[in-house]
Amino acid sequence: MRTDVQSLAVAHLLRRPAAHRAGPFVAGFDPATTSPYVNYATPSPAPSRPPGTRPN
Repeated sequence: MRTDVQSLAVAHLLRRPAAHRAGPFVAGFDPATTSPYVNYATPSPAPSRPPGTRPN
């Protein structure tokens, strides 16, 4: 997924009434609903690396 799209999804989840970070994920919860389409988690975008570098 493109980083800008993923960043927008994370920003949206963090505006939820009961947002929570859990490791590399952000979970957005709304205690007023049980809808699985409202309460979900998504991975945070990976930090970008300079071209040609490898992860540690």
